[in-house]
Amino acid sequence: MTIVRNALAGDEKFCRELYYSTRRAEVSAFGWEKDTAERFLTMQFTSRERAYHLQYPDLIDSIVELDGIPIGRLITSPAERSLVLIDIALLPDHQRSGIGTRLVTELQAEASALGKRVILRVDKSNLIAAVFYKKLGFEVEDQNQINYSMSWQV
Repeated sequence: MTIVRNALAGDEKFCRELYYSTRRAEVSAFGWEKDTAERFLTMQFTSRERAYHLQYPDLIDSIVELDGIPIGRLITSPAERSLVLIDIALLPDHQRSGIGTRLVTELQAEASALGKRVILRVDKSNLIAAVFYKKLGFEVEDQNQINYSMSWQV
């Protein structure tokens, strides 16, 4: 059974490994030695965590578990007129299993009940994610050189 629970201090190691799993292929293309790549990923993870907490002081950091085992992370933030989907990540073995779809549709249902929309940003190079969100009814509102700003509302 899949559950979503609040992240705890003891989840940092899992969150770090989850982040690494989403970036290893990209970083391996740099041709760095393993130690150098791991230091780079650690720096990126730490910077991203700090940035999220500075930009979204009310963020809700959740761990996704399957049968009691952590398999993913969902980070959201309430805003006045929207719910912000900051980040969603699943371990590679659990991607394309329907879990991500369920998590996002549950967030959409929560937003709908509150009369809010869901907003997010997705990297333009992450075409799989952009298509995923479009299938769930998100539309591109704006874009810059790096990201699409997308939203969903009833």
